[in-house]
Amino acid sequence: MQSYTKKCEREPDKMIRSFAKRACLFCIPVFLMSWVFPGSASGTGDTVDAIDCSSPLGLLQLFFNTEPAEVKSLVLDSDAGQSNANNVYESLNPPWLISKDVDGNGSLNDDVDISELNGAAINPIDGKAYATASTKESNSGVYVVRFDRDGDLEFVMRFNNVTTINNGTFDSQGRFYSGARVGSAFLIQRWDNLADIVGQSTGSGMSLTAPSATGDIGVTNVPADISILEMNGVEYVVGRPNNYSTLMLMDTRDMSALALDTSSSVSRDGTTGAPPNGGGYGAAWTYEGSAYFSQNNGGGLWRLNPDDVDAAGGSATLRKVLSTTAITQANDGLGCPSESITEDQALPGSAGQATLVYHANGGEGDPDDLATSPDESVNLSKLEPNKDGFSFTSWNSSEDGSGTSYGAGDAFVMPGDGETDHLHAQWIQNPVTTTTEVPVTTTTEVPATTTTEVPGPQTLPATGSGSPSVPLIIMLIVVGGALLLVRRSSSDST
Repeated sequence: MQSYTKKCEREPDKMIRSFAKRACLFCIPVFLMSWVFPGSASGTGDTVDAIDCSSPLGLLQLFFNTEPAEVKSLVLDSDAGQSNANNVYESLNPPWLISKDVDGNGSLNDDVDISELNGAAINPIDGKAYATASTKESNSGVYVVRFDRDGDLEFVMRFNNVTTINNGTFDSQGRFYSGARVGSAFLIQRWDNLADIVGQSTGSGMSLTAPSATGDIGVTNVPADISILEMNGVEYVVGRPNNYSTLMLMDTRDMSALALDTSSSVSRDGTTGAPPNGGGYGAAWTYEGSAYFSQNNGGGLWRLNPDDVDAAGGSATLRKVLSTTAITQANDGLGCPSESITEDQALPGSAGQATLVYHANGGEGDPDDLATSPDESVNLSKLEPNKDGFSFTSWNSSEDGSGTSYGAGDAFVMPGDGETDHLHAQWIQNPVTTTTEVPVTTTTEVPATTTTEVPGPQTLPATGSGSPSVPLIIMLIVVGGALLLVRRSSSDST
């Protein structure tokens, strides 16, 4: 220790720098751990997970009359549309449970504990489940909470001066709508950007949050639940006000509402008339462009198609899909925003209509579904789907091609009332084309060869035959010259 002290006295700056470095090395992992593993519940907004919608969940209902509350899925009977069908709600696997015991002390009578949970919907922006909630505190706190399948729940905001909280839905922009009685008025209120609000573990101390927009419903009651219906590119909030035969239709652009007459609605047996009150329509969903409403007394499920709304004429035709559902209380409908139920859950067609559904069967570009009057004669679509490496051959009533075959544009008789037929594309694989490379042959033109005959050695003619040859003449000249020289030499010597 003394040597360390003396070292500090000799090199104070160096020792300070060394200590600072070691302190930094300690602080960095502490900071990273606090960033990666944030605190739970209170003030973090990170405890609630998005709902996994990668697998179909179907039509969901939030049941609050148990502890813990539970979200269940509607399971359809094989004869779902019949009056004796047993369409029930069953627990998911694993069960989706939400405890009302907020502080977790085993008592449900504390001020922070939840006394009602309703108005459930999944936000398309963050994928999390939200609901309206009231607690047991003395000033009747009313809140919006978010929750997940792991049992986590946090408070997001506090309503302002409302007395009912029994409905809620999101539009495609993540704006939350809820109908409520505010004083003597019955309103639909909207709150924007809930996904950006940091949650709390309890609602204690939360200040009131004013709505982003408000619209008057136009009748002296609010719907038991609401959903979104898109028509001509505009989203509307729709719901059936309790104890009224009219349907509320509210334009999300300016929050103006219409009360539509529903006396043209069609039951499963073909009779027309406004849907009965049925103990209220406590669950509503939006699937494949249509809105669905379920009666609390188990009286069935109704569908509203955009084509069945006549806003200018002030009317709407709802069509009964299920004759029976489970009897429910203190409940609310919710579901994955992008999920389809008409094929995955074998939901029957609407009363008064027949439906034809085309399936590309592994391809893409199948024609739009067709809805007509029951038993109507039609022609199938001439549009053919496509599939890489295959050619379309026909439509078939069975996926494996074992049923009745139809060509594109063929005559077809639609099914009966409330029934749906399915046609599946049939394919044949295109032949595989093999390409063989053939070597290229190059032809070069060679100039023609001219042949000149060269005479061969000539044979001397036989003696006495023909003219003398050249060699013979030369020899005679040489001999003659020699004789001449000899003679001249002789003359000179004489």
